[in-house]
Amino acid sequence: MLRTFRLLALLALCLSAPAFAQLTVGSLIFTNPGPYKQADLEAVAGLHRGSPLDKSILDAAAQRLNDTGVFDDIQFMTEGPNNAVNIHFDLTPSNPHKLLPLEFTNFPWWSDDEIMASLNGKVPLFQGTVPTSGSVRTGIERALEALVATKGVTATVKSGVIPEAQGVRRTAVYYSIDTPKVQIGTIKLAGQNPEMGAKIDKLTEDLGRHGYFEVGGAMGDRLAKAFHDEGYLDATISDLHRIPTGTGPVLVDLNATVVPGGLYRISKIDFADTPVVPGAELLRKTQLKEGQPALDLSVSAATTAIKDRYGREGYVTPDIKIVPKLDAEKHLVAYHYDIVPGPQYHLRSVKTTHLPASETAKFQADFPLKPGDLYNTDLLADFRAKWKSQHHTATIHLYDPTPDRAAQQVDLIVVFGDPE
Repeated sequence: MLRTFRLLALLALCLSAPAFAQLTVGSLIFTNPGPYKQADLEAVAGLHRGSPLDKSILDAAAQRLNDTGVFDDIQFMTEGPNNAVNIHFDLTPSNPHKLLPLEFTNFPWWSDDEIMASLNGKVPLFQGTVPTSGSVRTGIERALEALVATKGVTATVKSGVIPEAQGVRRTAVYYSIDTPKVQIGTIKLAGQNPEMGAKIDKLTEDLGRHGYFEVGGAMGDRLAKAFHDEGYLDATISDLHRIPTGTGPVLVDLNATVVPGGLYRISKIDFADTPVVPGAELLRKTQLKEGQPALDLSVSAATTAIKDRYGREGYVTPDIKIVPKLDAEKHLVAYHYDIVPGPQYHLRSVKTTHLPASETAKFQADFPLKPGDLYNTDLLADFRAKWKSQHHTATIHLYDPTPDRAAQQVDLIVVFGDPE
């Protein structure tokens, strides 16, 4: 966000006059500083009592305060004799709701609380939350690089803003080690049942391929999910230890204890009445059957199938709730689906990206939906498959941005080739 600052002169202080070379700072007065301390504000401004002063120095000081990103507006004015110029800064701190919490994705040496504690006093004006841009945000990058250096690792830390999605405002600024790579080394789980050996090996391979990523201590949940996905719904992970080694790449070995529990099976599947799609049809779509292992992956796939079925009727945002009822003694689970279809959506517009000019007419003739038509995910999927089989386009991506809930319309983007 662009911020401005203004100069207001109380006295006829000619900052460009030759005599200005003799000016020095008498005092700095910060009006409406918000939560920020005098010493930190002076440190950012780079001005202190007795500092030499001229127009360029004063402008640069105001610019540094502006560049922090934590102020919406800055005004300043000067008064007093040449050898003791008093500088008044009138600050408008940003609304706290504009500042975001921090997330740390791949710093395996420390917990989030330990990282936050290490930042205290390291970045002037940092109060536990950060703006989406500015020197406070980048100052934390440098502070984290210095922290990682204490482990003998020379790192480049980058940050980014988690984008808005589904109408939800930006939620956090994340920090991650960009170089060197931080990867999973090995995963050793004491108490692991033999049936899960190959699955954990595959999880290790998958995590190693994508790099080490953990927010808020969620690695234990990811390990437990590997068991839940295979029907061990009571599985718990404890005593998780992260053991980083090396300076580039950094390999993180995970040692933990697992209590897998017994394998659950499905005892019942039922659907609340819905006026759109009969429960019997939805049950067929899920491909879930009584007596089969209660794999979380299968349940997730079933939910996707249900959403797709409603999508055929223009219900883009169905609210699908699954209520599991577990019988821990018999290791059985009954699933109850409660579905609220929501409103029907229509197509408002179609935009193509990277479509060859020679294919434009063909696309317009073949595309199954026109603006105003009821949105139909089945027709879109069929078009995508047909186009790929008949043309030489390697990849087609269909993006439907956050639906316009007020207008109950969707703007569709069709990207030919890999997205940039």
